[in-house]
Amino acid sequence: AGSKAEDELPQLRAALDKEQATLDALVDSLEGETVELREQLEAAQAALLPLATKAAEARAELEAERSAATLLRERAEEGSKKYEQAQAESAAANAEAKAKKNQAVLCAKQVEDCHRKSQTAKKELAVIEEEAAKEGKEAAKLSARLESARSAQGAAKQRGAVMQALISAKQRGKLDGIVGRLGDLGR
Repeated sequence: AGSKAEDELPQLRAALDKEQATLDALVDSLEGETVELREQLEAAQAALLPLATKAAEARAELEAERSAATLLRERAEEGSKKYEQAQAESAAANAEAKAKKNQAVLCAKQVEDCHRKSQTAKKELAVIEEEAAKEGKEAAKLSARLESARSAQGAAKQRGAVMQALISAKQRGKLDGIVGRLGDLGR
């Protein structure tokens, strides 16, 4: 089996060399054809290069113009909104100023009214203070009389309590010589 393979080896090598030569010839023939096509492709690409560059520049310029237009549109819208807001704030400020002016007039009238009422109240207060002073003197007199009456009542109560204690002591037999309320002091 080993010798059969060795016998076939030179034949296989010869066949391989023949096929390699055929392949090389085919590649060489195709190379001539592809060189021409490659040159045409490179020429077409070279011709398209300036156009592609111009197209890219035009796209970039168009994109820049679109961005600028968008920015201008946004600024215009923002300016319009700010203008409308300023008008609304101005109208609100005018209305508030008018309301405050009306309120100031009303407050001035109220101040005058309060001043008149204050003058009247001062006069009434003077009369009330005079009456209060009279009533205070009368109250002081009544208070003194009340205190005197309380004092007298307290003394009477205390004397009654002492007398009650003496009578109670006599009834229990601990104290001699007391007869009735006046007692028997002669004994």
